[in-house]
Parts: sequence; structure tokens; C-alpha cells
Amino acid sequence: MVLGASPVLVNPGRYQRQIQLAGFGLHNQVKLAKAKVLIVGVGGLGCAVAQYLCAAGIGQLCLVDGDIIELTNLHRQILFCEADIGNHKAQVAGEKLLQQNSEVVVQTVSQHLDTQLAEQLIPSSTVILDCTDNFQTRYIINDVAHRHKKVWIYASVLGFEGQLGRFDTRVSCFRCLYPSADDVPNCNDAGVLGVLPGIVGSLQALLAIQEVCNMRVDDQTPQNTLYRFGAQDLRLQPIELKRSLTCGVCGEPSRTYLDADSSKSITKTIDIKIKHSESCISVTQLDRLRQDRKICVIDVRTPEEFQAENVGGLNIPLAELETWNGFDPDTVYLLLCRSGVRSAQAFQMLVKKNGAFAQFGYYLAGGISALNDDERAKWLDNSSFS
Repeated sequence: MVLGASPVLVNPGRYQRQIQLAGFGLHNQVKLAKAKVLIVGVGGLGCAVAQYLCAAGIGQLCLVDGDIIELTNLHRQILFCEADIGNHKAQVAGEKLLQQNSEVVVQTVSQHLDTQLAEQLIPSSTVILDCTDNFQTRYIINDVAHRHKKVWIYASVLGFEGQLGRFDTRVSCFRCLYPSADDVPNCNDAGVLGVLPGIVGSLQALLAIQEVCNMRVDDQTPQNTLYRFGAQDLRLQPIELKRSLTCGVCGEPSRTYLDADSSKSITKTIDIKIKHSESCISVTQLDRLRQDRKICVIDVRTPEEFQAENVGGLNIPLAELETWNGFDPDTVYLLLCRSGVRSAQAFQMLVKKNGAFAQFGYYLAGGISALNDDERAKWLDNSSFS
């Protein structure tokens, strides 16, 4: 369903405070008016994103969500109220956005995104925003965006933490970062602080405006960057993302197209460039290291993830690691997670807390996903690990 009139910059005065901003101007407001933004998911993230992009003057918004509004949504999905319970999220959101800005065209699709629908909507979109809570949909967005050379912006929230990132799939893609969705919890299972989607969603809207208007901080800004936000310490950490050469979507050689509905693992490696890159070691480097020294493995995943796939070591979740004081400078420590992202964050956090950790701490590139079955069995059996 399409709501609203044709997209055009009818009343520039409406956006005067934005237009007068140094470095923005009328020309960028016109770019916003000509843009079409696809928002997949109208939950906590999608509500925040849609409201700010609508207010900013995006010409066309397309909202895709097959869910019905429930009471448990209301603490974080701020477009909805009690009277909306039982109605389709996309339709209700579209009607309320038009009340906010009648100059915007809003298309609503009250169904879940699949490959066929993605092929209909993504090619004509200026930028795609993932505001969902499941990996299968993200893989669909990623793979179809890669096929059509489109930029998309990912975001997720869980507990007290959020993350978001820009993916130009010509540079690297979501499957490079998360090759597998196995045993990944979502907010329905683990919970989420109500205000967090609003914060992360606002940042996601900002990235979308930057993309539409081609606004970069400087020439050195990484093309693909993952940002991790912690609500407890208000810390925003950027991590530059690079292509995994063995990625089945964008690696070398790259496949033109995959079964986008597949959430199975299609790659075993991840390449994340951070400040202390010499402490990011491969499985081969780890084998050489443990020939000489005993290594203490610290798995920073959640207890649920650790129980579902235990490869040994201590389980100290990332949220608890900063307050753990059991480190021994005479021991070598290896930080481990599913894909290498959380362990990279843990390494930076521990180095900031104690600079000496850089001398005896490492994290595994690609995480558990980098281990084949034989290597996992060897880990569980090997006396060089504690």
C-alpha cells in the first residue's frame, strides 16, 4: 500500500534548521527528497529510524514487516500505543508517519521479507536499512544487495549492547562478518533495554542520511565499519571491516549470487583490522604459539552460546570480563568468540584497562567459525590449553 503524495521538496522552510547547517545546505535536502529508503523491520530500531528519516525529509520510505503489534512491543517500539495492539506494524507505522510529515510518500508491505520480495524492492532503493532481529533476513538483504551493488546499513540490539554497520558489498559483506547464525540469541530470548533501540536506531538513521548525501568525515573514513555501542559505559567503538577472501558472496573468486534464504555457514574466516592487529592470530599461528607455552582460553560468548558449543576454556561473558581480576602476567591468554568480533572488542577493552595485556593476550581470527571439526576435537583434548 502506498500512502502520501509524490515525493518532492514542497516546503524547504520546513527543514530550515537542517538546511542552514554548515556543510549540509539546500542541495543535500534535495538529495533527501529524491531518495527512496527501504526499512526492513518496524520494531524498536525501525520505529526510531522511520521517524527520524521521515522528519528529515526522505522523499520515499518503504516499510516491510509482517508482524502484528503486541503489548510486549510497546516499551521500545515508540510509534505504537495500546490502541494499536493486534494491527499490522507496517500499516500503523505508515499512517502515523504521514501525520508527522505529509510531504513524504510511504509504502507499506505487511509481510516478511523473502528473496522474491527483496528482488522487487532493493534494486530501486537508494539505501537499505536492516532493522530486523533475525539473521536469515539479514543474509537475504546482504546477498540481494550484493547482486545489485547496493549499500545497506545493519543494526541490532541485545541486552545492554547494540551494533550497527555500513555494508558496501563491493568492499566486504555481512557474511564476511557473520559466516554463520548458529546459536545467536535475539532480544525475544535475551531481552533488551527499552531505550537502546532508540539510540542505535538514531545512529542508523544518521548513517542513512550520510549515505544519501554522500557525507564523509574525511577521506580516511573506512568504507565498511562496524560500530559497537555499550549502554552501560556509553562507549562507541568503531572496527574497520575487510573482506574475507574465502567468503562465498564477495570473496575471491566471488560467486555472483547465492541462495539468499540460506543461513548456513558459507565461510570459515574473518578479517578485522584493529589497532592491535599483531595480537589477532590464526589457527596456524596459535599452533606454533602453544608449542612453547600453556595457553588459557577465555570464551567471551554468553553462557547459553558456550553451553551449546563448548570448545573448552573459561566462559567469562564480554559484559563481565572488564571486572574480572584473575589475569596472571606469566600466562598467555587467548580470547575467543563465535566469529572474532566480540573477542576483538574484549582485547581492546582489556588493553585499555591494563596496557600490559597486549604483551600476553591474543584473540583468534574468525573465532570458533575458523575451526574445523578436527581442530575443535584437538582443542578439547590438548593439554596445552587450560
